[in-house]
Amino acid sequence: SSEEKTAALAQFMAGKCPGELLSLRRAGVTAEAAQVLSVGLRIPGHSASVKKLDLSENDFGIAGLEAITEALKVNMTLRELCLDSTMINHFGLEELAVALRQNTVLRKLSLIGNDIGLDGTQALVTA
Repeated sequence: SSEEKTAALAQFMAGKCPGELLSLRRAGVTAEAAQVLSVGLRIPGHSASVKKLDLSENDFGIAGLEAITEALKVNMTLRELCLDSTMINHFGLEELAVALRQNTVLRKLSLIGNDIGLDGTQALVTA
């Protein structure tokens, strides 16, 4: 439920991660909430137990992607990131590609349901 997902985010931000999977699918994560989440993902040790992050079906768009991208540049524990149907388009993917070149641990990235187009696909392929 939405209340459970809000509680999971609150626990994460308090340094008490609920486990390896932080699922915020359909949790109403906005660009502003993605920025807060990004701060938590950048704190060494704070996010160490989170290996999978599911942000699917949240409409945070490019501004939210930019925040998550900044976290990916320094977070070295996240292995899987699901950004399905998050209103992302090709404009934010060049920065994501830069972050992916710096991040050596992320193994799975899902962007299903986003309008990334050929330009976005090319940016990611070169990462």
